[in-house]
Amino acid sequence: MTFAEMRTEAETLFESIISDAAPGFTNAEWGTMFTAAQRIVVRNILKDGIAKDILNSLMLTALIVYDAISDFTTDDFYLNSDGTPAQTIDTSTDNFESDVYWVLDEYAVTATCSRIPLLRKTYDFYQKNIDNPFTQPDTVDGFWILSLQDTDDVSQSRPVFITDGSEITNYKYIGIEHPDTYAIASGSDCVLHESLHGDIVSMAVNLAHKSIIDPEGFQMAIATEQLKK
Repeated sequence: MTFAEMRTEAETLFESIISDAAPGFTNAEWGTMFTAAQRIVVRNILKDGIAKDILNSLMLTALIVYDAISDFTTDDFYLNSDGTPAQTIDTSTDNFESDVYWVLDEYAVTATCSRIPLLRKTYDFYQKNIDNPFTQPDTVDGFWILSLQDTDDVSQSRPVFITDGSEITNYKYIGIEHPDTYAIASGSDCVLHESLHGDIVSMAVNLAHKSIIDPEGFQMAIATEQLKK
């Protein structure tokens, strides 16, 4: 559906819920609700599992990205299991974690290994286990990856790689772009699979309804979705 078709369907559904007293929304207001609804629908699919079935995979094809990053710097605060400084992505040249909404698969490459698993770990896990000889990162079970706030820009985060001392030459990933990159608005139609458009319209109508019967709840819902970018 085009934006105009989505708006027409949404207004029809909305009027059937609110009756003839239904207030009108502008294109900009519907665009805000469609975009927030799209974000919710995308996240629900990702939580369900994009690899669950062929339909889930097809639905988000437009958002799938592949990339390899080779610009690294060291972080002396975090150490590898052999005591050498850990590596992190150079955020002056690449802002990976602000560009990717959801990581589907990721792995590291070194001079001797072409595919090393990366295991997402918390800072607490790192602190408790970096000196534990039974839980060390390695090329077989995998290196660790921490997602940390960027000290140069607190609004961004950056990955830190904890290895056995091996130098990572490439970080490769398959991810999902943030759905807001493709906001739904007048003159900007939904890029997702046609089969999702009805779900997006229904979710937008729910948000529109909430904006009338519970304005504070609606604002909270929109704000919460913004925070989940």
